[in-house]
Amino acid sequence: MTDKWGKLVEERLQEAFAEGKFANLPGKGKPLYLEEDPLADPALWMARHILRNSGMSLPWIEERRRIEELLTESTAGLSRSWSSYAASGSREQPSPTAELRWQQAVAAFREQIATLNRRIRAYNLTVPHVRFQRLLANAEREVERICK
Repeated sequence: MTDKWGKLVEERLQEAFAEGKFANLPGKGKPLYLEEDPLADPALWMARHILRNSGMSLPWIEERRRIEELLTESTAGLSRSWSSYAASGSREQPSPTAELRWQQAVAAFREQIATLNRRIRAYNLTVPHVRFQRLLANAEREVERICK
């Protein structure tokens, strides 16, 4: 029964296209307005609408943004420390002071990443679906990448 109706609908659509009935529809060439989802729960739609209009979003989305910002800031800090260490010309024979500063920067970075990974684990428990989870940061891989 479903195939019969589906076939009929498909035929009618094809006829309408052939006759040009879809050629001059209002809004042709303009982006679709997808603000409203007719299948969405009206209460959830209203909540999302209010958040979006006030420049806010869902808490777990805000947390994801903050995690990404913190990771970027931590990596940038380590990168600046590496640049300073490399610019001192002491990579082959590092001075004790330059070596100590670099080692302190790496230790601080590892601690920041450990803290960030705890936050990522907590975040992963709050997201509505597994596809929104974030992988843990890998401090050692970042240190290696920066030192290349």
